[in-house]
Amino acid sequence: NKKAFVELLFWKSPAAALEMTEGYGSLREGEGVGRSRAPAWTPQEEQELRELYWKYKEVEGTGV
Repeated sequence: NKKAFVELLFWKSPAAALEMTEGYGSLREGEGVGRSRAPAWTPQEEQELRELYWKYKEVEGTGV
C-alpha cells in the first residue's frame, strides 16, 4: 500500500493495526481478533444471574 504512511499518522486500535498488516477485510465475522470473544450466556446462566441480582440487590455494603 503506497499510502500506508498516511495511516500511520493517526492512532490505531490493535484490530485496525492487524487489519493494516494482514490486508483490509481480514477481520470478517469469525476471523481474527473477534473470534476470541466469550460465547453468549446460556438461558440457565442468565436466569441464575437474575436470581442472584434480586437476592443481593438490597444487601447493604455491596455493589451490584
